[in-house]
Amino acid sequence: MTPVVVADPAALAQAAARWTAERIGRAVAERDACYLALAGGETPKGCYRRLAQPPYNSQLPWSRV
Repeated sequence: MTPVVVADPAALAQAAARWTAERIGRAVAERDACYLALAGGETPKGCYRRLAQPPYNSQLPWSRV
């Protein structure tokens, strides 16, 4: 895995959401399901907010996650 450097927390949230969405999509395509363990706390909240908004909220197969 290559480290990613971003400019600010908003860019981090976007990059993390994109990375997570790609892996969710890949897992569902390969195994018809995705098992996802989420971290708590303040740091990942931006990523989770992004995943709950367009385009991720409607494009990802959430019923299989």
